[in-house]
Amino acid sequence: MSSSLKVISFLGAGAYERATYRHPAEPGTCETEFVQEAVACFYQPDTFYVLLTEKAASTNWPRLNDRLAGLTQVVPVSVPDGRTPEEIWTIFERLTDCLTDEDEVIFDITHAFRSLPVLSLIAVMYLRVVHHVRILGLVYGAWEARDEATGEAPIFDLLPLVSLLDWTTATDKFLKSGDSREMAALLTDIHTSRYRDGGEDDDRPQQLRPLAESLSRLSEALALARPVEVGDTAARAANLLHAAEPEARRWAQPFAVLLDKIRCAYSALAPLDAKDARQALAAQWRLIEWYLDRGQVVQAAMLAREWVVSVVGWRLRHRWQERDARDAIERSLGAWAQECMRRPYNPQEPPPTSCGPRSPLPAICGTASARCETRSPTAAWEPRTCPPAASSGASRICASCCETWPMRSASIPRAQHDPGELRPPADQRTDRPVGGVDRTTR
Repeated sequence: MSSSLKVISFLGAGAYERATYRHPAEPGTCETEFVQEAVACFYQPDTFYVLLTEKAASTNWPRLNDRLAGLTQVVPVSVPDGRTPEEIWTIFERLTDCLTDEDEVIFDITHAFRSLPVLSLIAVMYLRVVHHVRILGLVYGAWEARDEATGEAPIFDLLPLVSLLDWTTATDKFLKSGDSREMAALLTDIHTSRYRDGGEDDDRPQQLRPLAESLSRLSEALALARPVEVGDTAARAANLLHAAEPEARRWAQPFAVLLDKIRCAYSALAPLDAKDARQALAAQWRLIEWYLDRGQVVQAAMLAREWVVSVVGWRLRHRWQERDARDAIERSLGAWAQECMRRPYNPQEPPPTSCGPRSPLPAICGTASARCETRSPTAAWEPRTCPPAASSGASRICASCCETWPMRSASIPRAQHDPGELRPPADQRTDRPVGGVDRTTR
C-alpha cells in the first residue's frame, strides 16, 4: 500500500467480544475484540485516525491504543455524541480535517453510531470531489455474522456503494442537462475491469465500450451544437442501446434502470430520413427545444440562427447548404431584421423585399430580430446598457420560431422565387443530405 494510506475508524463505549476477522479480499485472519486491530493488520496504513467520544475515551481507548501502537501511527480524534445538528456538523468537520488533497483512505464504519454511517458516506463523496481523495475501502466488521463453530467473522468491503453514488451523480447530470459523458465513463470502467479480471470472452461485455464511446460523442456534439453530427450519433446510440441492454442488466444495473429515459431523451434527436429536408429541419427544431428545455440558451440561440437561414433557403428552394447561398440569405435576413427592428411590422404592408403574397418572410423577419437581440450580448465582450434577460431572449426565440415553422399545419406555404440574389440555380437538386453548413470550415 502507499505510504500515504490512512484509515479513519470510529470507536464506541460498548463491550466488544473477541472474533477471528477475515480479510475482505485476500487470505488472512486476525483474532481480536477490536476490529480496528484487524484493519490495521490487513491494510498496514501509515496513519490510523480513531474518532471517539468522551465516554469511549475513558473505556475502550486505552486498550485499543495499546493494540495499535506497534502497528501504525495512531491519532485519536475527539468528537461529540452527535445528538444535535450542530454536533453532527462538528463530527463532519473533524472527520474531513483528517485528510488532505489526494490522500488514500479506508473508512471503517463498524462501530459508527447513530447517524454516523450515513455521515460517513456523505463525507466520502465530499472528500472525493473537494480534496480528490481516493477511497480504497469502506469496511464493516460483521461480528453478528460470525460462524458460531469457528468464531470467524467477515469484514465486508462496501466500496460498491460508493460507485452507486457515482451513478447517482452521473444520472442527475444527465437528467438535468442531457450530458451522458459521466455515465459513459462509468460504463468504460466496468468494461475495462471485466477484461482486467480475466475470464472467458463469452463472460465479458462486448457492447458496453462501443455504447460508452457513442454516448460520449453524442454529448460532445450536443455541447458544440452540431445538428448533423447530433442526428448521426443519436441514431447510432439508439441502436447500441438496444444491443447493449442485456449486458447493462448484467454488469451495469444502475445504468439499466435508465435505459428508457436515455432512449426518450435522445430518440427525438435523430431525423427519420436525413435526405428529407422537412424531416431534417423538424429534427433541428426539436433540438432547439431540447436545448431550451435543459436551460442551454447559448446552444439554442446559436442553432436557431443557423436554423432560420436553413428554413428560408428551403422555402425559397435555394441551395441553402452551400456557403455562398447561406451568405446571401444571411445578408438579406440581416437587412430585413434591421428594418423590422426600426419600425413595427404592418401586416398590410409588404416587407422591404417582397417574395410574393404567401411569403413567410414577415414572420422570419420577426424571428431574425428576436435572435439578433438575444445573440448580440451572447459571448460578446462589449458591454450593453440594457441587454435583454437571457430567459426572455430564449422565450422570444422559441415563440418566433414557432411562427416561422408551423409544423402541425397540413401544408406550408412556399415563397415565390425572389428576382434578387436569392434566386435558386436552375439545376437545384432536392436529394442532398440535409443539416446545414459546417460553420467551422468557413
